[in-house]
Amino acid sequence: MNELIYYDEITRSLSQAVYHAYANVKNVNGLLKMTIQSGMWRKRMETVTGAIVEFSSFEDYVVGEPPQGLGTDIPTLKLLSFGDEELLSLIENASTVKPIPPQQRSEKIRKPKRLSREWTVDKLIEAQRLDLLKELTAGKISCNAIHIMMGWRKKSAKVPIQQSA
Repeated sequence: MNELIYYDEITRSLSQAVYHAYANVKNVNGLLKMTIQSGMWRKRMETVTGAIVEFSSFEDYVVGEPPQGLGTDIPTLKLLSFGDEELLSLIENASTVKPIPPQQRSEKIRKPKRLSREWTVDKLIEAQRLDLLKELTAGKISCNAIHIMMGWRKKSAKVPIQQSA
């Protein structure tokens, strides 16, 4: 049981590190690597309630509300891990859903909608455009502006409105 309590302490530290991400990116990356590599995200004892917390998927662990989960999402973890190829690979492998026969598919399995913020973050990471990623997260540029710059969307034509006399 002490091991499960230790796992909970790591999850609490990781959750706090994610919350204070900009100041703790190195801390987040180290704790996240440890959590994924050891598989401690799967089961631990939550020290506040004494309950055993279990997750069947890494994504459920990531999106689960603290103190059970991290209270974030996979794209945010990828964003925080940008530049650390080992960690990006660990996240990708941990969050990859194995193919399920069509008759067993559920609504939970989905791809990000094309041109959504999540899709944009994934595409910027793939394109290794850290400059645009930083501007997007800082709110200095919109997803639409990035889509136009990257050639993923055409700039829409502006139609002047004529005022009647």
